Amino acid sequence: MRLLFAIGLSSLCCVAAAADTGKAGAAQRLVDMLQIEEMYRDTESLCRNAQNSVADARASFDAAPASFEGITPESTYWGEVEATFKACREDACGALDIGAVKNIYTQVFANRLSEAELETTIATMSTPGARRTQAASREAARLLMAYMLERQQADVARATARFQRSLGDLKSRYKATPR
Repeated sequence: MRLLFAIGLSSLCCVAAAADTGKAGAAQRLVDMLQIEEMYRDTESLCRNAQNSVADARASFDAAPASFEGITPESTYWGEVEATFKACREDACGALDIGAVKNIYTQVFANRLSEAELETTIATMSTPGARRTQAASREAARLLMAYMLERQQADVARATARFQRSLGDLKSRYKATPR
């Protein structure tokens, strides 16, 4: 009797695993159709843009020239400053793993939607109009990220300048009255 129960339970587990694989497969197809990887690559490319690192270096210099200890944009060392900023940007922009991003989307879709809902969505997303909509959405996401990076760069420059002024004021007060 126990053997029969174990075989039945094992069969149910296999059926459940097969159902999850079907649902997970549908969720993965939907993630592929939504161009999650491509949108991430677009964002990563904008983030890594070398021009941004040059602008970052200049904005940081403009905000706090003293922090560069005499190196200026006119210095022969300035190219190395820009390279340092570029390396920092590379590190920051490459921090997210696209496999992890796709897995999160796949898991959420598989958990929140039934296999029938996934298949219906996939069928809808396969139409020419839906493909054009997805292309427009990807373009909007790219433009939004470019806008956000530009705004962030300006915000960081302002925050750095404010930080440097506050720290300078604090240092002056400390020199006048150490405690």
